[in-house]
Amino acid sequence: MPPANRNAGGQLRELRESLGLSIRDVWKLSEQVADGKHSRDFRIPPSCLSLIERKGKVPSIYRLHSLAHAYNTSMRKLLSLYGI
Repeated sequence: MPPANRNAGGQLRELRESLGLSIRDVWKLSEQVADGKHSRDFRIPPSCLSLIERKGKVPSIYRLHSLAHAYNTSMRKLLSLYGI
């Protein structure tokens, strides 16, 4: 995995922690988004968020949408972490 991806995951973790959110909090918020969108694709299980933050796994566009909602930020900002 390219270093930029691991760096993005670390930045996502820092953002989550700065907001005082736990991994489970993000999971619950993503469940709300998924329910509203009627699609399981928006769900971010705790194990998946851990892989994103610690192992550099690149989240799907659906999960990025849920992260933007949970972190009260724009998709543009999150995409920029991945060089997009």
